[in-house]
Amino acid sequence: MKSKYYEELDISRGIAIIGVVIIHTSSLYLSRFYIESLWIINHMARFSIPLFIMISGFLHKDVSNGNEGTFKLQINYILKRARRIMLPYLLFSIVYMIIRVVIENTPHIRSFVPLHFNSPISIFQAIFLVKGNPAGHLYFLPLLFFVFLTFTLLTIIFQRKNLILSICILVSCLSYYFAGDIYLSINPLKGLVFYALGYTIKDSLYFDTRYNSNRYLLLFSMLFVICLMAYSYNFIFLNKIVFTFGSELFGALSMYLFALKLSGMRFAFIKSFLKKIGQYSFDIYLLHEPYIVTVIFIVFAKISIVNVFVNQSILLLLGMLIPFLLSYHWLRNIKIYRHYFLGLQ
Repeated sequence: MKSKYYEELDISRGIAIIGVVIIHTSSLYLSRFYIESLWIINHMARFSIPLFIMISGFLHKDVSNGNEGTFKLQINYILKRARRIMLPYLLFSIVYMIIRVVIENTPHIRSFVPLHFNSPISIFQAIFLVKGNPAGHLYFLPLLFFVFLTFTLLTIIFQRKNLILSICILVSCLSYYFAGDIYLSINPLKGLVFYALGYTIKDSLYFDTRYNSNRYLLLFSMLFVICLMAYSYNFIFLNKIVFTFGSELFGALSMYLFALKLSGMRFAFIKSFLKKIGQYSFDIYLLHEPYIVTVIFIVFAKISIVNVFVNQSILLLLGMLIPFLLSYHWLRNIKIYRHYFLGLQ
């Protein structure tokens, strides 16, 4: 049976991947030139990873109830998701590793990058332990699979949505508070609450029917801005952790509701644009770093294009456009790439 299509999810993916590219392009610039306004933009865009996790939770298949909730079905579902998430990670890690090793062993080019992968052990650690991977942005895939696997085990054990959501909220809040850092990427347990929210939203009458969505959009947007302001001014020590969590949570919810509103509009250019970008968001995510955005940034640095607006605008545009065009016109037509590197049927 063909699964239901949720247009707002493609729009949400489009918004999220723009946020991801903004984070990576602004981080490159901030590594050389600190500008407070750009730092704030970088932090504003950090709703994108939680939003991607929410979308995955929204699409989570319940295999714990009824006659279908057999052990075999549960294992098959986990293996299917592993293929969809972890196979692209492994293959792209190997490809990026080969490129990096070639660069490190090529005269006149290796001087631009530090020598890291000079032994089989370092290569193994980078790929299989996600430690110093040449494409650092790939960390998200093992993180997402860990969140998915943990949530799946919770659904098998408890089988009650309200209890599962409560456990995920508690675990994520404790992880944010006691982890000693503010970044979701360091501790995958922080992502459980976003995954559980996506899983819950799918059956929510408030979001599914767009009932009172304007009110919720306004509320979450206001909370998003408040958390950002509190984080930026850092009134007390606790704010840096609490308001980071708040900005990620309310930012992801706001962007999902915005996508839901757009999905109900007709003839909207921004809707069509975000939808198309969202359909290729996985391709853009896998391909844009490190040898598109980073190389373009190095070229800009060499020719002294340091104007913030020009630099960031061009990096954002090319960082999304080049992977999109590569995949749209060429790569997705290659069965091996589509089937194994993207995990698509």
